[in-house]
Amino acid sequence: MLIDPFDVCGDTGVRRASCHRDSCGFGFELGVSRGSSAEARLGLSRGRARSTTDTCLIPGSLLTPNPEMGGVTARLRLGTLDKLRFLRSGCEADAQVHASRRRLGAADDHTKLSASFDAAFTFAFRTGPHSIQANARGAGSA
Repeated sequence: MLIDPFDVCGDTGVRRASCHRDSCGFGFELGVSRGSSAEARLGLSRGRARSTTDTCLIPGSLLTPNPEMGGVTARLRLGTLDKLRFLRSGCEADAQVHASRRRLGAADDHTKLSASFDAAFTFAFRTGPHSIQANARGAGSA
């Protein structure tokens, strides 16, 4: 289950309520990898979201709809990172497209693109080896 917090604001920008959206679902993915440096995946997903209220007398389900979710996901990951938890060297690029479609059970049609890039570098200094980590993330929808 994924919990996604959000605020409901009025026309003047004043917060009217603090809510969160619970979502649950299932999916199926097929993937192929090219050694340990590349991976491509294609999948189908289906689920449901429900809005609940944290700080308002009005139920969250009346403030925002409780949509059905369904779509196709395509993902490409390229990378040479040495470790996932404590990066010391290498880089990784990840791009994902999710197409939510009514014919797959979604409440509306939209497409979301997200991408990320992580890099790590190790260098020697007087006190020993050190590492620098950098990352960039972005997303958009249509």
